Amino acid sequence: MTTGRANRQPRIPTQRREATRRLQERRRQNWVLVLAAFVVLVIIAIPSIGFYLRFVVPPKQVVVSVNDVERTMGQLVDRARARVATQVESGGQPQIANVPFDVLTTLIDEEVLFQGAPNLGVAATRDDVDENIRSTFYPSEDAGTDQDQNALEREFQERYLDFLTISQLSDEIYRQIARSNILRGKARDIVGKTVPSVEESVFVHWIRVADESVAANVMERLDTGEKFDAVAREVNGDRTWANHDGQVGWVPRGAFFELEEILFSIEQNVISDPLRTQSGVHILKVTEGPEFVEVNDKMKEVLKTRALENWLEEQRELNNVVVDFDSQDYDWVISKIIELTSISRSLDSQ
Repeated sequence: MTTGRANRQPRIPTQRREATRRLQERRRQNWVLVLAAFVVLVIIAIPSIGFYLRFVVPPKQVVVSVNDVERTMGQLVDRARARVATQVESGGQPQIANVPFDVLTTLIDEEVLFQGAPNLGVAATRDDVDENIRSTFYPSEDAGTDQDQNALEREFQERYLDFLTISQLSDEIYRQIARSNILRGKARDIVGKTVPSVEESVFVHWIRVADESVAANVMERLDTGEKFDAVAREVNGDRTWANHDGQVGWVPRGAFFELEEILFSIEQNVISDPLRTQSGVHILKVTEGPEFVEVNDKMKEVLKTRALENWLEEQRELNNVVVDFDSQDYDWVISKIIELTSISRSLDSQ
């Protein structure tokens, strides 16, 4: 009896071990489930995080502040879209690579202007903004015809809404842009009153071409004896300032700062070396001056614009302007502009 009792296996410890094993197994399974759920959440979250980093964070990033008034990346993109859409609407080919920096400067100048306008005594009312929008998008009326005013009004509304759709702007944002343009024009008139009626000037002819290779060909032709005006009639790419012979006329100091040093130092009837500017490559010739002459109306408008640019530059120096815009920001803005142009092409093809 004693021996049989000794050979029995204890039941209670075995049950405890089995219970402990099952508890540990359940715990391992729970940890596996928790880990799996975490992995699933991460997988789900990655697109959301990407969306947040790509579409939510950048637009809110401050790129410039003027006296602690902040302008964001989103506002910069809005203005870039408006600029490109306006150029496309007018049939132009926007230079997309330059747009981010041009618009960044515009944002700075705009805020400087908003804050400095009261000191100049200028303002832009709601009526001013309404008139600006109508003058920009209202269809032209044919002289001598009796056109349906209701139809013209509908066309105006459609053109304006189409522009907002293509540029992805709201009416509120575009009205702010219009307000800026109005203030800029009024400020230009105020500071433009300082423009002199008589200024030291030179009588200018020029040929403007797109690049250095074309300029080199022009120089070869001039060196072999071809007349300046004859070459200009054939290749001159400037029809804003020069006539078909390349004649610009009397140019006062301060009108074209990139060209001024050459214009006022070159000998008469001597053709300059090609000079690269923001608008192209210029080949210059001065036939009269320097002498003090009356500034013509066209050059007065140029000098008024230069006066405004000088005033804005002075205001930037006087105010606390902070810029935070790097190469990654530039790339992001470019990608948004490209998206806009893709949308525009898609709408045009429909």
